[in-house]
Amino acid sequence: MAEGGAGGLTLPSELLEQMMAYLPLRDLSAMALVSKSTRASISIDMVMLAAVTRTGDRFSAKKSMEELYKLTSTYKIHIPSLMRLLRIATGNQCEFCFEHHTSVAKWAFGSFACWNCVGNRRRISTKWDKAWVRYRGDYARYNAILDHPRNALSRLYGTKHFVWKQHRVVAGERIGPVIAWPDIDAACTYLADTENPNQYETKIDEYLAERLNAPREEDYSEFNNAYLAAKAELAARTERAAREKAERKRKREENKVKREAEKLAKAERKRIREAAKLEKEALKAAKKEAKEGGKKPAASSAPQPAGPVRRSRRNAGKGAAEVQPGPGENGAPLENDGDANGEAQE
Repeated sequence: MAEGGAGGLTLPSELLEQMMAYLPLRDLSAMALVSKSTRASISIDMVMLAAVTRTGDRFSAKKSMEELYKLTSTYKIHIPSLMRLLRIATGNQCEFCFEHHTSVAKWAFGSFACWNCVGNRRRISTKWDKAWVRYRGDYARYNAILDHPRNALSRLYGTKHFVWKQHRVVAGERIGPVIAWPDIDAACTYLADTENPNQYETKIDEYLAERLNAPREEDYSEFNNAYLAAKAELAARTERAAREKAERKRKREENKVKREAEKLAKAERKRIREAAKLEKEALKAAKKEAKEGGKKPAASSAPQPAGPVRRSRRNAGKGAAEVQPGPGENGAPLENDGDANGEAQE
């Protein structure tokens, strides 16, 4: 940083301009009143960009710039200066009566005025009626003036028109439309020597340049280009924001699908674990049942023969048994037991 004049410090102009480019409207307006150097660092492009893209709570500033561009693109009003542009962008009170609230530059005249001053009180506008006798006597020349591309009129009431009342100078600069109410009769008088109607528009252009010292059409290029550049930047930012929004939405959808897939996979893993658990428990129960069945065989439901039970030597280890019947049923001795013994002895 370089040394300032009164022992202070000043920023380099390039750095100051870069800082200014990010300021909102009200901060730019405040910085313009600090000093001449800070005012010189502010450009029309900065103000227009801030008004169109960084409105914040001043959405009316964007509308005001649109209305001014409609008039400057057709060269109907005087070119607003930097300070006037800041006043229009940040103002909230009529610049003529200082009584009523207003927020948007009026579309007909490009002035920051309330409707009372525009219409009712007629502070800044007055009526021109095509029913007047002087219009009927020379309607061709009057029509050429009224229909001139650089004439700002408010055609709202049939034959009646509201015209800028008089030329005004505010804070050292001309404001409002190029053509005022007195210029209609003066231009008609200027066209008195012209007989060819096809030359009326050219003669009116000469009148505006010579008599009114109106701005040239090329003088409007800075203001119009600044507005178009701001609109292009706004469109680019809007498109970029739309792409980013679509990208965020796509990522949310992908994350949603991913979460659903993970949820299904988790449910599937849980089902597999439960199935494996049930299978393991069934196998364990089968093994336990088989083990218990080998130690304690189940009793047969068939009737067993009476008599002593002897274990066979061959099947002694396996636990098998042979049943030996008694001498009679239920162990009762036979009646011919002795005869059987005698016969056996013989």
